[in-house]
Amino acid sequence: MRVATAGSLVGMSEQAVEAWDDEGEFVPEPPTRPDPTGVQRVDAVLEAVADLDELPVAERVAAFETAHAELRGTLDDPSADSA
Repeated sequence: MRVATAGSLVGMSEQAVEAWDDEGEFVPEPPTRPDPTGVQRVDAVLEAVADLDELPVAERVAAFETAHAELRGTLDDPSADSA
């Protein structure tokens, strides 16, 4: 596999540099887990959202709605975090 480097692509940021195989096909990097925030409720939501690719597509909307409700609740009452 060839990997383009930031220095080989004039004017592109490192985030825009992508990996390509020998046939010129894009090879995406595996997703990474987010860094913990230190807020237990937020970290639990981030973990749940990070696992969305394991859910059937039909269940993902409900998972996002649950995540949004939990984050909204955390913003409304940050003292409820039991970390």
